Amino acid sequence: MRQGVTLVEVLVSVTILALGLVSGVNCLATALSCNQRADHLAIATALAQSEVETQRSSGNLSSSTTVIGNPLLPNGQLTDTVTDYNTALNCKRLQVTVKWRGRRGQWENIGLDTIVFLRAKHVGG
Repeated sequence: MRQGVTLVEVLVSVTILALGLVSGVNCLATALSCNQRADHLAIATALAQSEVETQRSSGNLSSSTTVIGNPLLPNGQLTDTVTDYNTALNCKRLQVTVKWRGRRGQWENIGLDTIVFLRAKHVGG
């Protein structure tokens, strides 16, 4: 009876182990990348929603572009676009877009679009 393993058996075992480790590392890298993108989307959505609420509450809608100083959104930029939607009803269309540099330097963005009814400010009691 022979005892021990041959060189071929060791090489096959090491190859299978290496493939398993490489696959595991690749899955981990992909998961981290997806997690980072989800973070970017969540931050961008929160910024866009905040801008919509700020514009609505001010009652003075205006188009603008702002550089975002958030380090979690690389090269971030927030753009408000206000257009007439229905002048008879005094409605404006507000589009808020947040864009940033994502993976591999590609631009990614998220946009919110809403209709705002402008009304006279309430004065008095």
